[in-house]
Amino acid sequence: MSKENKAVVRTLEEAWDAGKLDEVDRLVAPDFNSHAALPGMPQNHEVRTMIHSMSMGAMPDRKVEIQDMIAEGDKVVEHWGVNDALSLLQQTGGWTPPPMPGA
Repeated sequence: MSKENKAVVRTLEEAWDAGKLDEVDRLVAPDFNSHAALPGMPQNHEVRTMIHSMSMGAMPDRKVEIQDMIAEGDKVVEHWGVNDALSLLQQTGGWTPPPMPGA
């Protein structure tokens, strides 16, 4: 079962990156509770669409890279990172974000 669950998580990440939200909806439980949702966002499948839109709007070239994955029984834990051009520019000093107001 652990091997199959890892495959589901990989498929989910790939679908998210590709914008295949119908596939994401197929893989995610109907009672999914998003910890990325902002206050006031619904806790249903609509929140996934909202978060995906915000995430891809801010980082259209973002790509999740799974660094490590551990599965036991029906649980899967992943250690992942996100690669995108803006983050790369910030990390290499090619772009510095403007100061926050009042900072």
